[in-house]
Amino acid sequence: MIVVLCHALSPHFISNLKMVDVSKNPFGSIGAEALLHLAQKHPNLINIVVDDVEIVPAVHRKLIDALVRNDRVPIPILADSTAGSPDPSMTMEAIEA
Repeated sequence: MIVVLCHALSPHFISNLKMVDVSKNPFGSIGAEALLHLAQKHPNLINIVVDDVEIVPAVHRKLIDALVRNDRVPIPILADSTAGSPDPSMTMEAIEA
């Protein structure tokens, strides 16, 4: 079931996904690997909640690393809220500088 969910949440279908909560949903290593691939493909995804879920420690570590990398990626913001499309040169890091 988690594999199907991860496929449905593909960046091709949903580009602004930031969080997924799969707590208390038992799934095996294939589901954990699917979550890892989802995090690696979804640069906006910065939080996957897996409370009360058994995940192999090595895969859990990779999942955390992927989410930390995503959280450090500059997120484009709108230069003008009425513009309708993001200006790729306007990131939080550029504005803070």
